[in-house]
Amino acid sequence: MEKRIKAVLEHLATPATQSEHTTSAALPGVVLLHCRAADANKLISIVEVVKRRMREGHFATESTTDSAKPIKKKKGKKAQPSETTWYQYNRIYDVVVAKKDGNTDRAEEEEHDEDFAPMLHRFEEALNGKRGPAIMTYFSTFLSRTPIAELQKNPDMSCQSSVDPLEVEYQKWMANT
Repeated sequence: MEKRIKAVLEHLATPATQSEHTTSAALPGVVLLHCRAADANKLISIVEVVKRRMREGHFATESTTDSAKPIKKKKGKKAQPSETTWYQYNRIYDVVVAKKDGNTDRAEEEEHDEDFAPMLHRFEEALNGKRGPAIMTYFSTFLSRTPIAELQKNPDMSCQSSVDPLEVEYQKWMANT
C-alpha cells in the first residue's frame, strides 16, 4: 500500500504538460484510481492516507533553500494544517461482462464479487427464475490539486474537496487536538 501511496503523491506533485488551451505554466497532475467493488476498501484507504499526508504538508517546501524539496511536517499538537487543496471525484458504476464461451456461468472474477451485485438485478433474477447478464461493479476515484469542471458537472460523480465546509471544520478540529 505504501508504494501506491508514494506513487500517487509523486504524480500529484508532478506538473502536467502545458497545452495551448491552458494559461498556467504548470498544472498539478491528476490521478485516476480504479478497482472492482471487492477492492474498494483498499482503494479508499489509499486515498484517505494520501489526503491525510497532503493535509500534513506533503507538498510544503522549505523557503530557505533554493531547491523545492518537500519537508516533513510535525505530527501531533504542533502540527499545522497545510494550505494544499485537493479535489476528489468518485464514481460507482456497473459494467455488463461477457460470459465465457457461451457458458451460462458468470465470468471467473465475477464469482468473487456476487455480494456486490446491484439489488435490482438480484430481484429480477429471483422473479424471472433465471440469471440476467453478468454485471461487475467498479469504483473509480480521481484525485487532483485543482478543480476539474468536467467532472464536477457530471451527475454520476460525487465530489469532495479540502475547501468543503465539513473538511475545513475537520482540519480546525485536528489542529486543536
